[in-house]
Amino acid sequence: MGRINQPPVKNKGGRPIGSKTQPKRQLVQLLEEYFPGYNAVVSMAKLANDEGASRAERFNANKEVAKYMHPQLKAVDITSAGEGITFNFSIGQQPAAIDDNVIDADDT
Repeated sequence: MGRINQPPVKNKGGRPIGSKTQPKRQLVQLLEEYFPGYNAVVSMAKLANDEGASRAERFNANKEVAKYMHPQLKAVDITSAGEGITFNFSIGQQPAAIDDNVIDADDT
């Protein structure tokens, strides 16, 4: 479960938070050696805007680049213990329509 409105967790040991593992560091160095200045996200963005690419290629490239530009929204299910009412919502999205069965907090 996510940590909402809680202070960040301090690293109590191990490698520093955000540091690269040895294999990843080696891969980055190897790519830089063979392809100086290469950036996979920039390459995908170029493909996404290439009029000569197919619609499927452009769509997939845009979908991949979006992961680096915007947080991915996840659905959250919450169930009450006593009455078995389930609420489904996504953080950051507007509902498609307002449901008449929604109970306002002031109505309880």
